[in-house]
Amino acid sequence: MKNSILLLTLCGILLFSCNPRPYDVSREAVIDAPVEVVYNTVNNHQNRMKWSPWEQRDEHISLSFEGPESGVGAIYRWSGNSDVGKGWIEILESEPNLRIVSRLMFEEPFEAESREKWEFSSEDGKTRVKWSTSGEFPGWMFWMGQDNMDNMMGPDLEKGLVGLAELCSAASAETQDVDIVEVESQTYYYIAASLAFDELTSGFFDEKYQEILSYLGEDAGRISGPFFAVFHEWDEENERTELEVAVPCNSEKPGNDNVQRGTTYEGKTVMMEHLGDYESSGNTHYAIHSMIEQLNLEIVGSPWERYVIGPAQSDQPDQWVTEIYYPVASVQ
Repeated sequence: MKNSILLLTLCGILLFSCNPRPYDVSREAVIDAPVEVVYNTVNNHQNRMKWSPWEQRDEHISLSFEGPESGVGAIYRWSGNSDVGKGWIEILESEPNLRIVSRLMFEEPFEAESREKWEFSSEDGKTRVKWSTSGEFPGWMFWMGQDNMDNMMGPDLEKGLVGLAELCSAASAETQDVDIVEVESQTYYYIAASLAFDELTSGFFDEKYQEILSYLGEDAGRISGPFFAVFHEWDEENERTELEVAVPCNSEKPGNDNVQRGTTYEGKTVMMEHLGDYESSGNTHYAIHSMIEQLNLEIVGSPWERYVIGPAQSDQPDQWVTEIYYPVASVQ
């Protein structure tokens, strides 16, 4: 009888130990950057290579992206060496400047599913961020517990938060100097276009600028400043934009069906200078939006980017200079 009870007890313990068991690992940090910058950096999977610790373990890692560029439905897939494995992550919930919840699926070296959660809050111009991952140990990993997972994943979360802080702080530092600039109207020539985000390449801009210069002919000698682009619509959900590729020029030519003539906005603007490649300029736009709100202003027109130094002047992206302007007025 005693042996039977002992056997049943041992079986019960074994069965219990083989049941899936939950884990939840999290780390927090305070980042010296506005919450909009931190949230938008995490909300866009294409920024992960710049801060995530796992991608750094394989310099030949293969990455692909599906769905929208950011927010709900954005999918990021990776495949690499034995240190990074293979899997994908999809954003399931995204509340601006508050939280992001994603499904994280591992396919190799073993199959597993977990939830990744980010929580953001603003503290005196800085951002408190909590990064957590939760899931269940499969039954066959009966030797693993919460402490094991915390010791295994905790350091990686800490390293990732350090990388995220460095990236966001640098982006924020680049955009701290905001100017309220009164701009004068000037004549410009432009080509209007509507296209998908992935068509917005340097080749596209080069082609359009060349068409404008060809139309101007000898009057190209009367160009009055750096080339620029006016963004009338930026639709992240459908990944499309409507813009004007523009050249300022003191010409009297009337324009034609392709190259049109117009005059720029005149009045008050908020201007910030972005240093670096164009892929990271989104953080500058987010910082401008935050600053406009802090200054109790409202946007009253389409923003434009003025390419002071770009690929035509330097092949080093860290030397590129872009002035970003937003037409504004005081909130009544």
